[in-house]
Amino acid sequence: TGHSRMSRELVFFQGSFMPNGITSSFQALSKSLVDQDIGVTVIVEPGAMFSDPQRVERFQALDPRVRSLGRVGGQSVTAEERRVIDRFNHVDRFESADLEEVYWHAFEREARRLFGGAYFDVSICFEGYARFWMALMARVRSGKTGAYLHNDMVGEANTRFPYLAGVAQQYRQFDVLASVSHSVGEANRAAL
Repeated sequence: TGHSRMSRELVFFQGSFMPNGITSSFQALSKSLVDQDIGVTVIVEPGAMFSDPQRVERFQALDPRVRSLGRVGGQSVTAEERRVIDRFNHVDRFESADLEEVYWHAFEREARRLFGGAYFDVSICFEGYARFWMALMARVRSGKTGAYLHNDMVGEANTRFPYLAGVAQQYRQFDVLASVSHSVGEANRAAL
């Protein structure tokens, strides 16, 4: 691939590079990491990103040492997995351990489809808001998994984004949950 092995290899989902604080934060973090000889790969949804020139501009502003991988095509699921995923997305919770197992198996397959046999030291859902991407990044072959919490997530679920109750159900699949500030961390610890 032309890339030598870095001291560590991290894979991120950042989002669609909307011009906002999450994107600015990711740009700074990824530059800091590659400056420390830590390999950074970011997975992107080309359709969502390339539909907006500002998003393309933000993506192109990444340090050139940051690698990217585009997710193309749809998730291949069985009829049962589709029903389970759709139900989870409707009720924002797992209704049984058996259904939860079916759900996670579908995302393990999607991770294999996208990454093959690749192994990362850490898989991180930096965006932290999308159920699909949280599930996928929790199932990438890696030594550790992490997710960023960019706000008081329970407060956000109660006031703006009710689907975040489903995202909160996914948190236990991550080794590390990182809040973006001490005050946000305190709010999340108290509520979660």
